[in-house]
Amino acid sequence: MQDYATKDDLKRLEDKIDAKLDSLIEQIGSFANSVEKRFEQIDKRFEQVDKRFEQVDKRFEQVDGRLDKIENKLTDLSSRTRDLEVSQGRMNKSLESIEGRLIGVENDIKEIFLMLAQKNSSSKKLSLEQQVLEAYKNIIHIAKEADISLPK
Repeated sequence: MQDYATKDDLKRLEDKIDAKLDSLIEQIGSFANSVEKRFEQIDKRFEQVDKRFEQVDKRFEQVDGRLDKIENKLTDLSSRTRDLEVSQGRMNKSLESIEGRLIGVENDIKEIFLMLAQKNSSSKKLSLEQQVLEAYKNIIHIAKEADISLPK
């Protein structure tokens, strides 16, 4: 047995090492390609996720726009409701005023009929037409004083 390696031994050892290195380089290259493909898949997936986020953001913007429109409509309706309440208050006051005037006119008409009844008892010489005409004149006079327009 020899204690020293021969050139052939060294050459065989070098060939084995080279073969192992080539195999290792091939495995590392294959692994690197696999890792790169995986990163490409991950990048594609991130792009898909980004696109999806963009779509979701657009939907949120659309929803926000719709909510703004609804809020504007609610504000407009609230304003209209307040305007209607104010108008209703004015109408109620007008109705109360008209009711007061009507009560006054009714009282005036009753008074006219009482006056006519007293006149009729004192002067039965007037015909029915003259009495109606006189009552109508009195009603017109009272309506003018109360600033009420009568139907024609």
